[in-house]
Amino acid sequence: MNKTWMVAIGAAFLGWGCAARPAAMDVCHQLEAAGVAADCKEGKPTGVYSAAKGVADFEVVGLTGQKGHVLTFGQTGTYDNTVRSYTELGSRSADHRSGNRKRLVFATLPEHAKVEVAEKMEKVITEL
Repeated sequence: MNKTWMVAIGAAFLGWGCAARPAAMDVCHQLEAAGVAADCKEGKPTGVYSAAKGVADFEVVGLTGQKGHVLTFGQTGTYDNTVRSYTELGSRSADHRSGNRKRLVFATLPEHAKVEVAEKMEKVITEL
């Protein structure tokens, strides 16, 4: 009986430590609730974020016709490479960026996004 409980407790801790990473659309909906995003849609991994496991595209609040993106990754290496690519590209790709390496989530806003909107995005991504 004790072995059964120990195995169950160990499995519970293992599951807790390896919690499922959020899907791009789930993060996008959190950004909607925070007043950053509107009209979240599934996107396709292309271009600089072609290594992403999941992509959600959204309209940036206060910027008609301007898109932001949430990217999720399955591996730390692909996350790191994408973050490095955005850093090397600088503002040509996205002026506002936020990442959470532990959760393998990266989000971008266009350069014309208000600082307040970018700060809200940063808070959501950091707190995942």
